[in-house]
Amino acid sequence: MKYLGVDYGSKKIGLAISEESGQMAFPFKVIPNFKALENISKICEEENISKIIFGESKNYAGDHNPIHTEVKTITKDLEKAGYKIDLELEVLSTQEANRIAPKDAWSDARAATIILQSYLDRNKKI
Repeated sequence: MKYLGVDYGSKKIGLAISEESGQMAFPFKVIPNFKALENISKICEEENISKIIFGESKNYAGDHNPIHTEVKTITKDLEKAGYKIDLELEVLSTQEANRIAPKDAWSDARAATIILQSYLDRNKKI
C-alpha cells in the first residue's frame, strides 16, 4: 500500500511518498497551491497511491489553525473523487524539517515526510 503525505500550505504544498510496503516515507516534491486538487489527484494516479495523509495543524491550545478550513475543503473534495484520506496531527513539522536540514526548496517536502512517517509508524502492523 503506497501513501502520499501532504504538508498543506497557503502558497506551497509539500509532498512525501512511501514505498510500496508503506513502511518508509521519502520527500517527493513541492507544488504550488494553485490547482492543488487537480495536481494531487494526478500525482495519486501516476504514483498508484492508496491513501493520502494530510497534516492536521493545530495550535498549542489544541485549536485548528486557519489553514485547517482549506485542508477540510480539499480533503472532502478528494474523498468525493474516491480517494481515502486520513489526518495526522502535526505540530511544528516545518520547523523540525528545517532543523534537520537548512531551509531550502525542499523544506515543505521534508515536513510532509515527517507527517507521513509519523502516520506510518503509528499505524504499523506488527
